[in-house]
Amino acid sequence: MRKGVYVGYNMGNTDLTGDGDWGPHIERKSCKATILKALYNQQSENQVNDDFVSRNRISIVANKFARTHKADIKYVEWEGTKWKVTSVEVDQHRMILSLGGVWSGNEET
Repeated sequence: MRKGVYVGYNMGNTDLTGDGDWGPHIERKSCKATILKALYNQQSENQVNDDFVSRNRISIVANKFARTHKADIKYVEWEGTKWKVTSVEVDQHRMILSLGGVWSGNEET
């Protein structure tokens, strides 16, 4: 099943407000993805509310930008939620991204 997704890349730190408040500069790129596996579960670790965790695997085209910045991939935005990328597997012309919990990092727009 092919879907449109966004991939968030950490392009380094930047002064977010101009007053010395440094944070990550996230660049968001759109791409077409093939959903290889769609599985969700709840994870409880000594807390009141369980975390909702994705065990999805998504395949995207490994264009020049994605290949160059594969170590900078932080999240995939799919169906309105930003999911943490837990691993990246590079295969000839595609990249397989494994997703974990909901991404809660900072984002500069």
